[in-house]
Amino acid sequence: MRYTFVANIKSKDHDVLFPPIPTSNPSLTAASKYVEQIRGEIGSAEGAQLKRLAKGKQSSYDPKADKKLTIFVAKSFPTWQQKYLNLVIEKFNGMTLDMKAVTKGIEKADVRKAMPFVQSLKKRLEGGEDKTKVLNRELGFDEVQILKEMVPGLKATVVKLKQVDIVLVEEGKITGLKISGGKEEVTDLPGISSTAEPGSPSFEFSNEV
Repeated sequence: MRYTFVANIKSKDHDVLFPPIPTSNPSLTAASKYVEQIRGEIGSAEGAQLKRLAKGKQSSYDPKADKKLTIFVAKSFPTWQQKYLNLVIEKFNGMTLDMKAVTKGIEKADVRKAMPFVQSLKKRLEGGEDKTKVLNRELGFDEVQILKEMVPGLKATVVKLKQVDIVLVEEGKITGLKISGGKEEVTDLPGISSTAEPGSPSFEFSNEV
């Protein structure tokens, strides 16, 4: 004996469309890339010191001992950059940046520092970020807040990292302001602090915990 089953299934949801895919948020993308950048730089710095020790060379600190990481964050961009920002604005047509024209306008003495700066602007301008924010030197995210939120993760992943200090620095000043764990003036800033720029902090390790 054969039985035939006929299923008559009706669903009121069969015509429901999939939810629309949200558009990307350039600010979130920029913040995410920034976090990965900082993690990568810190990891590279640790790796370089470990290699020095492995080769019997002297290190500025002992990466295998308890240590502190100081992150220097710049409050503003160096004054020389305004000159080349104006050049970028002049050579940007709203869609692409004429790199040949920009390169011709860079003085030979400034090439090493100006080219990475211009390339960074080009990437942001052509990568979908709000052009007004880029040309107004806005990062699109709160750098200090992002760094503060990174501290627990850094302590958990960097071996024997016990303390992370975030220090605000300004061009031409010899003191900074530590803003992690309360505000405190920092004197005798190391030379590396002067290389910090918004979106590109500098940092150093020490065993002074």
